[in-house]
Amino acid sequence: MKKILLGLLVIAMVLALTACSQETYSKLAENMGKMGNNVYGISANMTDVNNATETVSASVAVQKDESGAVTGATIDFAAAAKITESVASIKDSEQKAEALKEELSKPVASDEAEQAAIQTALQTQADTLADQFNAIIEANATAPEAEQLTAEQIELITTVQEALNSITISENPTMAELATVAVLSEMASTVQTVATTDINSYVGEEGLTEEGMAIADSALGSLDTLKMTSEVAGMDLLGDIDIMTLISSLSGGSKDINPDVLPYLAGFKAPIATIAQLITKDGKFDEAKYNSMVAQAKAIKMSYDLLSALYVKPASIADVDTVLTQKTNHGLIVDDLIRYLVSVVFISIDKADGKAALQEFIDADGIYAALMDIENNAEAFTNTNVDGFGAIWNNLQTTFLAGQDENGPIFTPYALRSLSTMAILIVDSGYTDLLKLGDGDGTLSGYLSKLVK
Repeated sequence: MKKILLGLLVIAMVLALTACSQETYSKLAENMGKMGNNVYGISANMTDVNNATETVSASVAVQKDESGAVTGATIDFAAAAKITESVASIKDSEQKAEALKEELSKPVASDEAEQAAIQTALQTQADTLADQFNAIIEANATAPEAEQLTAEQIELITTVQEALNSITISENPTMAELATVAVLSEMASTVQTVATTDINSYVGEEGLTEEGMAIADSALGSLDTLKMTSEVAGMDLLGDIDIMTLISSLSGGSKDINPDVLPYLAGFKAPIATIAQLITKDGKFDEAKYNSMVAQAKAIKMSYDLLSALYVKPASIADVDTVLTQKTNHGLIVDDLIRYLVSVVFISIDKADGKAALQEFIDADGIYAALMDIENNAEAFTNTNVDGFGAIWNNLQTTFLAGQDENGPIFTPYALRSLSTMAILIVDSGYTDLLKLGDGDGTLSGYLSKLVK
């Protein structure tokens, strides 16, 4: 079966997992090493964690009247967004990172009236920014053709709009929620600037220009913070998954799974089980958890897309291929590729109104149990149309493919942006030379053209 999502999954794992040498495995293992582990049991200096926490909490001011009753709250979002500066010195220390996540999971305030005021302030900020981007998109639709933004520009702006629109602040806002809104607020204006600026302002013959590097550093700093806040919110896509075991399993496939039926299941047992648990409760689809995951996925996708937008504004699949020759060195690894892939998959399902189909699939008799033990329950997936599964694939295909002409498949701006970002992640992870699929020239377009014919 020629399914576009299968193509994306294969591309994401195009790390030549079936052709990796022992040297390559060693290199990947080194990259995946947790350098923050403290084998001597010495407690890390938590000054950076305290500074990060203080940065967020100090940005909130609660107003009260003469009687002491809470009348509102104001938040300095620019100040709160500076948490990214502290995260830069925290992210590589496991002790510090875990300590910060614990702090971020705490409520911003303990008083119910203050919580309500802060919730209103946060939701108002997210809604106001979303309205601004909604207005840009609506105005563009009715503007004279000569003044309209390109499809690529609109797609990048839509990424921000969707991330902001998906935010729903809880009744007892956490530090993580505040930090997320603050970081997205800062990124929103940057994305708008990048979307409407000539690519030559950011990329020169030797890579990113000074202006481009500044934006890249900002995007990466925001990404590091969003990773932490999303894990606090439950979207820990990787957790303790053994990446090397996952990769090794792809070379031979998993027992009893027919690769012609659902090839993506072979080797994806652990991630699929993890993801299923993120959107379910007691073995059934949970809408609140699903909405939370999609919201976090949109925020994370936004930061990766901002980075790739510095290198290309893809108008065609050929533009995506050029990304494979770019000079990048941002320190991204295979984790980033998998995290982005999962985000794209669930956002795509949501974009195509596939939530109901996903719920029908998850809630089907025996399906959840099969997801938890894929290797021994392959027969549960032999019918791709079972209980909403076929509808999910159809929705995803319409999200990625706009049609086909004599030159091959035509991809939507959303698909081109997603593929461009994946290409950047492949390049930055150092695996471009391992592209072995496709028509032999090592391009994404070569493989995709064969896949969707």
